[in-house]
Formats: sequence, C-alpha cells, structure tokens
Amino acid sequence: MDQSLRNAPALLARIDTATQQLIRRFENLIGLASLEKTDRNSTALNALEIDVETAALIRGAEDLTTLIRQMQEVWLFGELNTLGKSENQEKMQQSTVAVAELLNKVLSSYGREATQAEV
Repeated sequence: MDQSLRNAPALLARIDTATQQLIRRFENLIGLASLEKTDRNSTALNALEIDVETAALIRGAEDLTTLIRQMQEVWLFGELNTLGKSENQEKMQQSTVAVAELLNKVLSSYGREATQAEV
C-alpha cells in the first residue's frame, strides 16, 4: 500500500468513494429494472445494460473487500498512522496544563497546593 494512503483521512476518502460507487451502481440497476419497453431491441439493450451495471457493482464490491483487506494488514502490522500526535491532542495537552495551573492558583489562594496526582 502506498505510504500516503496509510492515514485515516485517505482511508476514509477511499471508503467514501467505494460506497458512493456501490450506491450509484445499485441505483442504476434499480432504474434499469423499472423500464417498461417490451420490444426486442429495447429488451436486449436493457439486458446488456443490466449485465454491465451488475459487473460494475461486483467490481465495486471487490474493490471494497480489497480495501478492507489492506486496512486489516496495515492495522495488524502496525503501519497505520492514526496513533501519532495530532493537533487536537496537543491542544488538549495545552488546555490540561492551563487548567492545572489555574487550579493550583485557586488552591494556593486557599493555602493549599495541588499535587500532580490530584491534577
């Protein structure tokens, strides 16, 4: 798997693309099944289009199973880059430190310092 696809946003984008493709193909099949023309040419054309859409639907499902397999491999071998420090984690750490400092100020005004375990 390409290194650039080993992060959560890229994998989510691939999942979204695959599911949209499956939904579109299924909708196309439903639309083709509801045609009411009964002449031979229209029926033959409709049957061919249904075959093409069915093959595309199967291909989309196979792509999705391939993606699932790749995600399992990446997760199993620890190559998925979702556990690294993100901006949200850094902001949360900064907020935690700020809250701890404020708590120490409040407690010191009451004559008591908070220990690290209490924070």
